Amino acid sequence: MKHLYILPLVFSTLFGFSQESKSVLFIGNSYTGVNNLPEMVKLATASAGDELIFDANMPGGTTLQQHSTNAQTLAKINSKPWDYVVLQEQSQLPSFPDSQVENSVYPYAAALNNQILANNACTETLFYMTWGRKNGDAQNCPMWPPVCTYVGMDDLLAQRYMQMATDNNAEVSPVGAVWRAIITQNPSLELYSGDDSHPSLLGSYAAALCFYTTIFRKSADEVLYTANLPADQVAIVKAAVNQVVFANFPQWFIGKYDASADFEITGDDTTLTFTAEVQEGATYSWDFGDGTSSQEIIATHTFTVGTHTISLTVTLCGKSETTTQTVTVSALSNNDFKNSNFKIYPNPTSTILNISTKSGLPVQTAVYDMLGRKCNVPSNDGQTFDVSAMESGSYLIVISQDSNVEKRIFIKK
Repeated sequence: MKHLYILPLVFSTLFGFSQESKSVLFIGNSYTGVNNLPEMVKLATASAGDELIFDANMPGGTTLQQHSTNAQTLAKINSKPWDYVVLQEQSQLPSFPDSQVENSVYPYAAALNNQILANNACTETLFYMTWGRKNGDAQNCPMWPPVCTYVGMDDLLAQRYMQMATDNNAEVSPVGAVWRAIITQNPSLELYSGDDSHPSLLGSYAAALCFYTTIFRKSADEVLYTANLPADQVAIVKAAVNQVVFANFPQWFIGKYDASADFEITGDDTTLTFTAEVQEGATYSWDFGDGTSSQEIIATHTFTVGTHTISLTVTLCGKSETTTQTVTVSALSNNDFKNSNFKIYPNPTSTILNISTKSGLPVQTAVYDMLGRKCNVPSNDGQTFDVSAMESGSYLIVISQDSNVEKRIFIKK
């Protein structure tokens, strides 16, 4: 029997700060159109040394439901393989009661997202989280009290935009949250225009920097563009964007759907199994550090005694991430249980899978295939399991004894 030691993970990603170019389609209404927000994002991007190529369809008052059947919107979605398509709902609708949002908002966010992905599976849908009106929604306040104040309306908008992103595996540009930080920390700054709803130039500038940081994943400090605003106001906006967005990408799902090279190592002998995180459409490349490789999601390899560095590179939609782990396999006694309460062998196996324990007593098990379906694996003694009737492939076995529970991957040949 051999013993396995695993050193900590070392991550290597392609997040960088070199010049980048992104293509973005903005679909929205006047909240996007006022002050020509897409052009402001382009100017902010250029001043940071990057490039934004954009198109837009943003007729005033247009809802996602209307956009979902709008010929111009659909033609623009299908016009090229966009990096991002931004979706912005009418300013009030997402703050309405749940039943109304479920009928009038969510289905059309999903329909547009489906259209976006049908055009190009690698396009990222990006929801433009807007803000509550300065004094709440006076029009709907009598019928729906939660929107009677800025905070109440803003809370509902944030919640519903996050739900749309969750439902559609999308990212969020949290402009409303940036506004909330500015309003809370610097209430004298005016982000609204005269109607207390649409953005002032400063409000659109905050939105533009929020979009730059969301799309390019860089600090707002990279932006030199000021929109001719006072330096102190520019500094406040940059600080808010960095605080809300740049320091909290996971909160807004930014990067969540990029290539991820996380993997687990299982096995107790010289034959080890490597299981990558499954991502639809990704390609996988293992390097076992001894001149051999594999392109499987789940790979099994037999090592010689010694130290080996294993790396996994996952590529998805043109982006790659590489993760490495170092393992040391050394000759030890069959009775060595230093890092585990259970040993399984042989692995791979075609007929019998044995489980040995420190106590020598039987164990309880549950076996699942890679789709999560539970499998029936006969055993008379709780230590020897007959897998001969199972199809070839990889399986997860959950082993428990008293309070000890461990998971293993085994291969049925």
